[in-house]
Order: sequence, then C-alpha cells, then structure tokens
Amino acid sequence: METNDDCHDPPSAKKQKTQTQTLLTPDEYPLKIVKGKGQYLYDENGEQYLDTSSNGAHVGHCHPRVVETGSKQMALLCTNTRFLNDCMVLYAKHLCATLPSHLTQCFFTNTGSEANDLAVQIAQRVTRGTHIVTLEGAYHGHLMSLRALNSHRVTNELCDVSKVLLPGNAPKGHQINAVLQQLKGKKVAGFIHESLPYVAGKGFCPASFLQQAYDTIHSSGGLCIADEVPYGLARIGSHPYAFQEYGLTPDIVTMGTLVGNGHPMAAVVTMKEVADSFGACGIEYFNTFGGNPVSMAIGDAVLSVVADEGLQRHSAEVGAHLTRGLRGLMKAHQSIGAVHGFGLYVVVEFVQDREPDTELAEDVKWLMLNEHKVIVSTDHVYGNVLKFRPPLCITREDCQHIVDSLDSVLTELSL
Repeated sequence: METNDDCHDPPSAKKQKTQTQTLLTPDEYPLKIVKGKGQYLYDENGEQYLDTSSNGAHVGHCHPRVVETGSKQMALLCTNTRFLNDCMVLYAKHLCATLPSHLTQCFFTNTGSEANDLAVQIAQRVTRGTHIVTLEGAYHGHLMSLRALNSHRVTNELCDVSKVLLPGNAPKGHQINAVLQQLKGKKVAGFIHESLPYVAGKGFCPASFLQQAYDTIHSSGGLCIADEVPYGLARIGSHPYAFQEYGLTPDIVTMGTLVGNGHPMAAVVTMKEVADSFGACGIEYFNTFGGNPVSMAIGDAVLSVVADEGLQRHSAEVGAHLTRGLRGLMKAHQSIGAVHGFGLYVVVEFVQDREPDTELAEDVKWLMLNEHKVIVSTDHVYGNVLKFRPPLCITREDCQHIVDSLDSVLTELSL
C-alpha cells in the first residue's frame, strides 16, 4: 500500500496547495474522536490524547455526575420553556449565588454567541443607544449581529461599532477617551469585552485599563458587558469569574460553552433594574430551548461538581504548576517570548527576533499532537500564541507532560 510521507510533515514543511476547507474540517490534520473521559479524548483507533483545547468539557469529558443528571432529566421531561419548571428556577438561583450580589436576573440561551447577541440587544434597548464599543482583537461569536465586534475574524457593518486598541498597541486616537470623543452626537449603548483580553507582546490587559473603560462608559450612560464565555466558573483559580480579577462591576455578564460541560447552553445575567427596563421596552424575550429542563439540570450539576470537587482551588494550584513549568523553558528556548497564566488559562507566545512567529506556533501544535498526543490550539491576531484551556480535572502529572512535550518539540525544531 502506498503512503504519502508528506502527510507526516509539519505544516511549514508542506508545499503550498489549494484547499477547500470548512469549519467541519478542523485543519490539515483532523482527528476522528469517538470517546472522551476526564481530560482525555480517544480516537477511532483507541489512541489517548490529552485535551488542552476543547474548553467546553469544563469539569471533564463525560463527567459521571453530569451525565447521570442529564440522563435522568431527559427520561423525565425535556420540553420548551413555555411551561413552569423548577429546574430553571433552581439553576438561576444557584448560578446567581456564584456571582456578585447585584447580578440577580438570568436569561438563558443555547450558545455563547446567542448570549452575547442578547446582551447587546439589552444594552441597546435599555439605553436607547445603538453604538457598541469593543476591543481590537476581540471575538464574541459567529452571529451576523456580532461579526462587526470580531476584529481578527470576519467583519460586517450590521452593528454600529467602535474598536479600542489595547494598551501597548494604542496610539492616542484609539484610546477609549479619544474614541468616545469621536462619538459626540452618538448614543453609546455599551462596552463589551472579553474578561481576559490578551495583548501580544504585553500579556493580559492591565486592570487599570478596563477600570478606566468602565468609568468612561458608565459616565456616558452606557452599560458594561463582561464576556465570560471561555473564562468563568473557576477556570482562572483566583476567583469564580475573570472580571473579578480586575475588580470590575459589570452590568451584564455572559456565559456559555463551559456552563453545560459541552451541552449546548448559555446564560446572560444582569441587574434587576436592567432586566426590568428591558422588559418595559415591550420586547418579549423567548427562546424555545434556552432554559429547557435538561439544560438547567445539567448546568446545576456542573455547578455542584465545581464546588464539591474544589475545582477553583485545584485550578489555581495546578495552573500555577503549569505556568511555572512553561516559564522554566524560556532560558533554553529563546523562541518563547512570554508565558502568561491565570489558573488553567495559560498562553505561550512564540517570537523570532521579537516578532510574532506564526509558523513556529503551527509546527509546535502539529508536533505536540502527532508525537506527544497533546491537543493544543493557536490563537490571537498573529496566530503565534499557544493556548492551554484544559478541563479543570487535569492533574499535575498531565501538566508536567505538557511541559516536557513542549521542551522536546522545541528542541527538535531547533536542530
């Protein structure tokens, strides 16, 4: 049988070719995954991979308690949200208990994109403004209403948006005060931001920048929206939510992906006065399956697992071990420009002559997968950032395997 040796080379070693690709094909080296358990995924041949990329399996793939809870509720009732059901009330109560006390009102959706879309709608209706301020390099979802907010993916003009450059990248005209000065005569509805914005070459955004942004937006009559879709429920270790690390007081918080441990559910949580004002606008919010009993039961089980298994503390301790280990590689590998981490949200930035090295990041990703069975992803505007967001049940031993694997890959690539 003939083999194609080219398929075993990292991406930069391949000849350029024309390729039709959709989101159904992950990349040049797709995996067929048939099973998940804890922090591991298994392909059709039974090969085990350490998953540091999926993000959705927040407390571990196929967590027994989450699976059992969902199965029991599915066998009892799964209907739309036209009927009263205790599952929604209990989940909303328990979810709000994890948040600051001013956030008491929940809306439920099926995806993080839907949640962000609804949050923007709420801000626009409540303030009677249309203009949204966001950060350059952000990603808030795939819906048409959100694409103008996504700086490094796709854009359109369906949303009235101004983008603020992050510290270190921002000339005067793009700082938030200057941006708002340019909006004189326009009504600002709000400011939406990822709770842990990352600045290439600088690290995570400083707290002072976001605090100033909140003060400025609030003084202009707008609402502040913290997008916690990839960060919330103990991932950063120090706090339940990333915005708390910055000392922020958002008017609206959005969650998705991780709140259902892979099950399609998401939430928008806001203040009573904002929810009441939104309702008074005559807008009837209805989502056929957002808030259905099965989703609510699963979400409640995830909250219980996070609390009962001490995953916030675990994330802080194991995440610190991973970050220390990765930083320890910097002396031996000058291609690592920076390592930054909050709990189990860790990024490694690759550079060459202090410039982003996208090619190296892609080669590292490929070799980590194929030689060391570690699934990682690349991100950011330049694609030179390796991002680790593993299930919170990952162990110290797993983290050491990541460090050792990266050391081995970078040594191989330097030869």
